[in-house]
Amino acid sequence: MSLARFRTLVSGGLSALLLLFGAAVAQAQTGTITGTVTAAGDVGGALEGARVTVLGTNNATFTNREGVYTLRNVNPGTVQVRVVRLGFDQATQTVTVVAGTQATANFQLTASPFTLDEIVTTATGDTRKAELGNVVNVIQVDDLAKEAPIKNMSELLVSRAPGVTVIQSAGTTGAGTRIRIRGANSVSLSNEPLLVIDGIRAESGAASSTLGTGGQSPSRINDINPDEIASIEIVKGPSAAALYGTAAANGVILITTKRGSAGRPRWNAWTEQGALDDDNDYEINFSPLRAGGSPGQICRLDQVAVGTCTISRVAQFNPFLDEVESPLGTGYRRQYGLSVSGGSEQAQYFLSAEQEWEDGVFDMPEAEEARILAESGRSRLRDVEKTPNRIRKTNLRANVTAQASSKTQVNVSAGFIDSKLDLPENDNNVLGILSSGLNGRGDPSVGPGLWGFFRPGETFNSGNQQRTRRLTLSGQANYTPTSWLTGRAVVGVDYTNRVDRATQFFGEGPNFGTLRQGQISENDRNILQYSVDLGGTATFQLTDDITSKTTGGAQWFRSSFRGTNSFGQFLPPGSQTLGSGSTQFASETTTETITLGFFGEQVFGYKDRLFLTGAIRADRNSAVGENFGVKYYPKAAISYLISDESWFPTGKLLTSLRLRGAWGKSGLQPGTTAALVFFDATTAAVADGSDAAALVLAGLGNPALKPETTREWELGFDANFLDSRVAVEVTTFNKKSSDALINVPVAPSGGFPAARFANLGSVTNEGIEVTLNGQIFTGQTLSWDATVTGSFSRNRLKSLGGVAPINLNGTTQRAVEGLPLGGYFARSIRPFTDTDGDGLVDPSEISIEDTLSFQGNSAPTRELSLATGVNLFSSKIRISSQWDYRQGHLLYNLNEDFRCRSSQNCAGVADINSPLSDQIRAVAVNAGLVGGLATNDGFLEDAEFLKLREVAVTLFAPDSWTRALRTDRLSLTLSGRNLWTDTNYSGLDPELNGQGNGNFAIREFLTQPPPKQYSARLNIGF
Repeated sequence: MSLARFRTLVSGGLSALLLLFGAAVAQAQTGTITGTVTAAGDVGGALEGARVTVLGTNNATFTNREGVYTLRNVNPGTVQVRVVRLGFDQATQTVTVVAGTQATANFQLTASPFTLDEIVTTATGDTRKAELGNVVNVIQVDDLAKEAPIKNMSELLVSRAPGVTVIQSAGTTGAGTRIRIRGANSVSLSNEPLLVIDGIRAESGAASSTLGTGGQSPSRINDINPDEIASIEIVKGPSAAALYGTAAANGVILITTKRGSAGRPRWNAWTEQGALDDDNDYEINFSPLRAGGSPGQICRLDQVAVGTCTISRVAQFNPFLDEVESPLGTGYRRQYGLSVSGGSEQAQYFLSAEQEWEDGVFDMPEAEEARILAESGRSRLRDVEKTPNRIRKTNLRANVTAQASSKTQVNVSAGFIDSKLDLPENDNNVLGILSSGLNGRGDPSVGPGLWGFFRPGETFNSGNQQRTRRLTLSGQANYTPTSWLTGRAVVGVDYTNRVDRATQFFGEGPNFGTLRQGQISENDRNILQYSVDLGGTATFQLTDDITSKTTGGAQWFRSSFRGTNSFGQFLPPGSQTLGSGSTQFASETTTETITLGFFGEQVFGYKDRLFLTGAIRADRNSAVGENFGVKYYPKAAISYLISDESWFPTGKLLTSLRLRGAWGKSGLQPGTTAALVFFDATTAAVADGSDAAALVLAGLGNPALKPETTREWELGFDANFLDSRVAVEVTTFNKKSSDALINVPVAPSGGFPAARFANLGSVTNEGIEVTLNGQIFTGQTLSWDATVTGSFSRNRLKSLGGVAPINLNGTTQRAVEGLPLGGYFARSIRPFTDTDGDGLVDPSEISIEDTLSFQGNSAPTRELSLATGVNLFSSKIRISSQWDYRQGHLLYNLNEDFRCRSSQNCAGVADINSPLSDQIRAVAVNAGLVGGLATNDGFLEDAEFLKLREVAVTLFAPDSWTRALRTDRLSLTLSGRNLWTDTNYSGLDPELNGQGNGNFAIREFLTQPPPKQYSARLNIGF
């Protein structure tokens, strides 16, 4: 489509939208319906937050704290009123409305833990879950928060929904998270999901740092405070996310923050105190001392095997367990928060404030502190030197809902975050704490000594700090001029300012390169995400049996990034400023992308049991090539409550059954500059020997570049059994990404950049997801519930469009047609025979394949989790736990690879009692021992694991206590996290990733493992 035609489409769409909003015609006088909604039976009490709707219209409202609702502007006549609330069966009444009068309809809802009637958020507005043809996983954060403290989004999302893989890169305080929903779609682009907070798009960078600390970096999704969140909805694939357009192929995470309700002010205060304990099994450093050799000379096992030397003794040392040397201490966590909500029928509010402090487990050893003070002549160390890993965070939120008129409602949300994060040196980093600890020796006489590179006090002296200030603002206006028409306008901005500062003062820190001569770097990032969403929905009762809901709208999104880098080196003594460096450097980067899209959706309902949906979105994106026009994303879905048919046999065994299916497309935009020809500034020597400003071609561009497109179909069913005590949700999906961006090499002889992107590849993902919820036992004294989620998935790179296999992480992880993206590759070790039977590995006994071959997946293919809880004594005590199992993948143990190959201090090199498998891999990885054809095959280990993620006990105060203290609610939660792991993986932890939150690269390399976390949280409501 030409640009001119697209402009015509835009103009026509806006005109139609304006006509739709202007369709408010003169109405006859209307009436009002009011009433109360309460829980039936033993549950009893008013139900706050129930949604009350006049069927066949857009007229809806929510009950207040007393369970009271009021529906205004109801057309005269006989209408059906439906009430829906999470945890209860829906209820419907027929009400007769007379113009100018008020009718009454009271409801009692029956408790049902598993219902399809909950309201979920879609691109076209709120919708009953029963009407959707695709699965949407809903996480009710309030319910989880009652069971155990949740400190960040990573903990909130992990193992909560099938098909959603959350990989926490490390145990470092402030370390980030990688999220995959139904696998990886793209070879070259990000595979992270889209993040939407209160209707606007938000920054969710998985690796948000320029600090050179190694692989561990923070994620912006962890900025968000779980205590401010009401619910999270996970929209999994293009069949569900089609109307989100050119950004949503990886799925969407929708966050809704808390709102107030009418009634007196309700205050909530909480405090959390906790400890972090690192008792991981760090590897021992070995030194096999040579018999008759000079001091510090070693004799390896392979040398013993061929008779070139003998071992007199094997020295062992573990600096992480030594009382004097260990840099590990006890980390502490503190949190204080206060919120208040309330309001009138015309305006409601929710306000909250929270402060959080967490100190990581690294702690300056006393002997190191004394040594540094004596050498420097200082009287005290800086706090950050004593504790190089910590975070200080403040969260503020203000949400207001106002009924501006009988037809207009306005919601305003504002959230502010101010965080200060100190990160230690770690991962693939010669200055890292673990680098020196794991690559030291068992004897101080063996170079370089007990610590491999630098002592803890030296590495602690390198300061790395990230300061983040983030403001998220959104406003939404809902206008209902008639009972059948509703207009929606959402506008907002998410602004993140991030400053990364690394400091090394003159004369301090590691004696490495020019570090001790002092240097400072400061990199400033400003990220702005602007969102505008306009839409209108018309709802009609076409016949007694058929309803129609038509939605149209437009969305505009702009992402702006501006970054500056500055660096000063060779600082004078005592200086702490950039400008004092004798060598300075600065650079600047600015990028911007804009997306404009129009969408329409039509839903037909038949007898409130069969729902057919068709939709389409048209997008224009600034990052595509100039020869590409508009991209269309269609969608179709069906949902059928077959158990509502009179002929369908239901009973106590099978209570209800819904069949569903969906098909749709979504996309991913190319990189901001991938389609452009652009230049970079440089300097060039001129004839007189001086330098002059110049330009070099930095990008070839591709005018035909277009978005990657992912189509998906999913089929599934939802069923309730045993009087709705057990609910099963099963979904099978199949995704195919086409026009995947591949970096195509360009002949270097032309003097151009080495490669440019083209739409050549395709990737598939398929699998099955299962959720099982069960009320195993219910009673006043004892009740027991459990949720089991599981998934199986398969990822394949179908085509690279004729391009040779791509190395994604050296040759260890590659993109090869017909195999999983990011799969592990190595030269296989042929079957081994200990020919002389001496229990030692002679290098001549090892044979290695001469070509690389696929070894296994880097991402789990099978996942299973269990969350279960027991309520005791009328729910005054709640005991809960969370278990997690993953299987079908490998993890590259580069820790042991490096220790065996370079440091030569691993058990397979030094310990005569080590198994043959450890000796084999230690020999095979050393090229000098196996004829130059080395392999890391032995270090690609099965990473299957079972983890006890969490155990928590919550004690709710008796009613007599709350009355005496004049509180509404009082509870104490004691919890532990990362408590136990069962795995055959020999490294520190099977979930570690020394390359942080990258797209595919994953390996354990000198990465801090997760500590155990213990906490106590006191909640008070009044």
